[in-house]
Amino acid sequence: MNPTAAMDCLKYRSIPASLNTPPYLGTSQTVHFQETFLVPKIPLTSTTEAAFFTVAGPSFFRAYSEPHHIDIDLVLYENNTQVAYQTSFNNEEALSYVVQPGSQYKLVIRYYHWFWTGGHDEDNACATHNLEAAIVPMTTQDLAQCTQDIMPGYSAIPTPTNQPFELTGSYRFSQGKTPIAYKIAVNVPAPLSAYFRAVITYDFVWDDLGLSLNLNNSKADPVIIGENNYNKNEIPSTILPPGKYVLTIYEPFDTSDTDLYELRGCVNFGLHVAIQLYDPAVDIDPNAAMCGPGLSLLPSTLNAEG
Repeated sequence: MNPTAAMDCLKYRSIPASLNTPPYLGTSQTVHFQETFLVPKIPLTSTTEAAFFTVAGPSFFRAYSEPHHIDIDLVLYENNTQVAYQTSFNNEEALSYVVQPGSQYKLVIRYYHWFWTGGHDEDNACATHNLEAAIVPMTTQDLAQCTQDIMPGYSAIPTPTNQPFELTGSYRFSQGKTPIAYKIAVNVPAPLSAYFRAVITYDFVWDDLGLSLNLNNSKADPVIIGENNYNKNEIPSTILPPGKYVLTIYEPFDTSDTDLYELRGCVNFGLHVAIQLYDPAVDIDPNAAMCGPGLSLLPSTLNAEG
């Protein structure tokens, strides 16, 4: 491994062997973290890591890992019995479960490196993955349904012009028997392209959401999948070529699980979308709407999603 790659390894740490330690559940019954962890060296095709934990009272457990060129699977064991798992191939992984006091739990993370996916050679030995997880006492959840669903319209994003357009608002919907996949049209007329950015904020503990951008009426993989951050999923500033797209707000979790039926409630979230025409012949400052990937303004209230 070259010196630069070795230094990169030092920036990240491995999954903790126990969550009953600071800064996790060591001094609290609640934990919520989102962190970039080191992928362990994979001999041949696969390896595993595990994080053990116990809880003081009935609690809700949730974990999410975003898509990765290394195939990552999440499995939860209760007293050595598998009780929840997600094993999609090279896609995002999400699982949830109600954990109980008096049992020992083990979150197992399985890493698979298939030769056709690439990306784990000698110079890339310090691969990382994004993991968000939370454990929260059940007594903290407000399960009330929405008095009225409020969602942006399918045509809420207009055709882009040289003037930046921003859609910003607070929305909500009641969870049903199937995960939501709410679509908003994004049209970029030929021959020009457009700057585009979208951010959704939410309370990961109870209401995890994601963003994807797909070609309209296409069954192909998404053009862009949102990047996971703490209580936030974001499609960073990008230039979209001409085409008809749909921005999809979706739930990565299977809400049809009967064991989790009583956890369905009113999901509140914030949405910010910015779009502006990209014309190389016109001097346009995209920062007026785009603000750069990953940047956030100080919120005007802390009683908001995220």
